[in-house]
Amino acid sequence: MSFQSPLRRNRNVHPARMGARTSSYWSDLTREHGFESLEIEGRLPAELNGTLYRAGPALSQRFGSPYGHVFEGDGAISAFRIGDGKVAGAHRLLRSAGYVEEERAGRALFQTAVSWPRQLANNLRGRFKNTGNTAVLEWHDGLYALMENAKPTAFDRELETIGETSFGGVIQSAFSAHPHSVPARRTTYNHGLRFGRTTSFAVYALPWEGAARCMVEVPLEHPVMLHDFMATRDHLVFLVSPMQLVMWRAVLSIGGFSDLFQWNPDAGTEVIVVPIDEPAKVRRFKVDPFFQIHFAAGFDEPDAVSVDLMAYPDSSALATNVADIDKPPICGEVTRVRIPHGSDEISKQRLCDIGLEFGQTDRRVAGERNRHLYGLSVNENMNFAIAHIDFETGKEDVFWFPDGEFTSETLFAPRSPEAEEGDGYLVGLAYNQASHTSRLIVLDAQHVGDGPIAQARLDHHIPADFHGTWVPNQVGHA
Repeated sequence: MSFQSPLRRNRNVHPARMGARTSSYWSDLTREHGFESLEIEGRLPAELNGTLYRAGPALSQRFGSPYGHVFEGDGAISAFRIGDGKVAGAHRLLRSAGYVEEERAGRALFQTAVSWPRQLANNLRGRFKNTGNTAVLEWHDGLYALMENAKPTAFDRELETIGETSFGGVIQSAFSAHPHSVPARRTTYNHGLRFGRTTSFAVYALPWEGAARCMVEVPLEHPVMLHDFMATRDHLVFLVSPMQLVMWRAVLSIGGFSDLFQWNPDAGTEVIVVPIDEPAKVRRFKVDPFFQIHFAAGFDEPDAVSVDLMAYPDSSALATNVADIDKPPICGEVTRVRIPHGSDEISKQRLCDIGLEFGQTDRRVAGERNRHLYGLSVNENMNFAIAHIDFETGKEDVFWFPDGEFTSETLFAPRSPEAEEGDGYLVGLAYNQASHTSRLIVLDAQHVGDGPIAQARLDHHIPADFHGTWVPNQVGHA
């Protein structure tokens, strides 16, 4: 039996319920198009050459039937080709098999856009729509849209949907939306949960040269939410928080988000470390409970493995962010979790004063100790910011967007393949509520507080998105 990842809320609550300050940001896409030349404002760096890909939910309803939560929305890919002093942008819906089936039927067939009996029947039959609305992976020169609990959806460089893939039958259940690459090993790693009579997760390796493979499958005590993990040069680290899925409610589609998951602090947080060279020798132990949504970095030390993440005391922040999205998102404390070898204890160190989410690094040093961290911050007044933390100097450099402007994750693009860590640019998207349009923004990664040095405006908005990837023109790598 399988079912769609239950990040949802009561279907009677529509995203239009969101506060007036943000509802337009999450509203449905109004125009699809291929690559179109965009007018550039400011100074576009001549050395910035590549394509920014972003994924996000773009439809809040099907044929007038609303989804219960924006997380269910049909995915769309936006892309911006940058090079030779020019920018071209595109935005297209993913034509998933479920989306195409609904188009042919002329009505909604999946998720909370349908009646409860239809939801139950879909769950019991293992039918759900793979929306691909969360992240983008590049691997072997192919592009894939990812979501929480499904196989990758391939699309081409013109953003036309190719279809779901299992990488040659390797992925049997799901492939999460958070792959992590380790350049030193020339491999990208990921995991995928498998629900059923027992719960487990598979660990996948995607060599940059060679075929995908499943490294190991790890059993879990309970069905849980396992959104992200971290890869170092020698280890894969999973921190399994006690945010447990109430399976019978998920299968029967009963209740909203807060009903489907329960925080069980007595179970603790389980630390699971998978040695890359000997994946069968899984190390696991439990510590006092804490919660994280996303990781930012990780590295090996002679006597420990360390991972940097955005930490929360419990899952209430996530419940607020997904069930009350008219409220300002809650950002986590940037925390270094140190896992000593041969010990069943961990230590935690707060790394900066500002709260962040969507932490990003210079991916050329992924798996190694990093100096620079970039992320999104939001204050209690719903003002959004992009922040740069320099761990060597302790400097926190922040650019706050004016009221009525919103952004999400920004990605680092190096000035050149040989440039020092952090020498480059941040590329991302920003939305202006007054004009209801989005724009590509480029910031100097060493002077984030100065704001965008260049931007290229679209004549429409791109609905709020989640994650993406930067693909340099010089060489494809992952």
